[in-house]
Amino acid sequence: MHNVTLPFFEFLEALPDAAVLVDAKGRIAHVNGKVTALLGHTREGLEGHHLEALIPPRFRGEHAARVRGFQLDGKAQPMTERPVLFALAKGGREVPVSISLSPVVLEGERCALAVLRDESRLHRRLGEAVARSETDPLTGLWNRRAAITHLEELVHRQEPFALLFLDLVGFKGFNDRHGHHVGDEVLNAVAARIRSSVRSPDAAARFGGDEFLVVMVGMKDPELLRARAASMAEHITQPMHVRTVTRGPGVTIGAALFPQHAATVELMLQSADQAMYLAKRAGFGFCLHGDVPLRFPVSGS
Repeated sequence: MHNVTLPFFEFLEALPDAAVLVDAKGRIAHVNGKVTALLGHTREGLEGHHLEALIPPRFRGEHAARVRGFQLDGKAQPMTERPVLFALAKGGREVPVSISLSPVVLEGERCALAVLRDESRLHRRLGEAVARSETDPLTGLWNRRAAITHLEELVHRQEPFALLFLDLVGFKGFNDRHGHHVGDEVLNAVAARIRSSVRSPDAAARFGGDEFLVVMVGMKDPELLRARAASMAEHITQPMHVRTVTRGPGVTIGAALFPQHAATVELMLQSADQAMYLAKRAGFGFCLHGDVPLRFPVSGS
């Protein structure tokens, strides 16, 4: 590759984006100066090394399959239909990029030219868009869609968890007596109390109206779950000061454990929901699927 004509290298240096020339064996034959600016690597630190030096370990299997596809096709193309990939910068940092591949024949050897464009701004915008699509606009908690996606991931990994279905008691009265704008502020206050009650890696979501979900990852112990639910209910129902409102709403909680009580997200939601309604009909505060309801305060203090 040392006999490649100088104008080709000058062309690579003139490109506005980082360029990596890769030989038929997957080794980095040449990089332009933009690679150092984008990823922090020097030419000496990359040239002669396998291309995997620029691929985060978690993407290397997927990347190898894409390269094989490109070698078979041999046409200039984006690396993937996804708008953002990640390149491995010096020190292990991952940089969002888009990658275009073009076949190049140099000195009779079939090579590939990868052009990497910095997509940090696009990645940031995509992240903000995803966050908006997954967030309840009133409370800032996850919305129904995000909660179900999270549950599907846990079920797919067969990771134990507890699902709590929370329904506010007497909330309609806040809207009727004080107006929906005050009701929204009460929901915000309740959401803040729920958020402060969950621990990492637990998650909370507004499921709709005055209904909330809490997911307790790794929770297996029914007694510990009951204690956590009672503590959460006590926190939610504490007196609050929202405009003319001075007392918090009550709460009824139904719960189910995965995989003991159900094997799918749909059945887990049904189990927790049914337990919540059983507790509500009994006039009690908490019910674990398959158990009798337990009493704790369901009206504000």
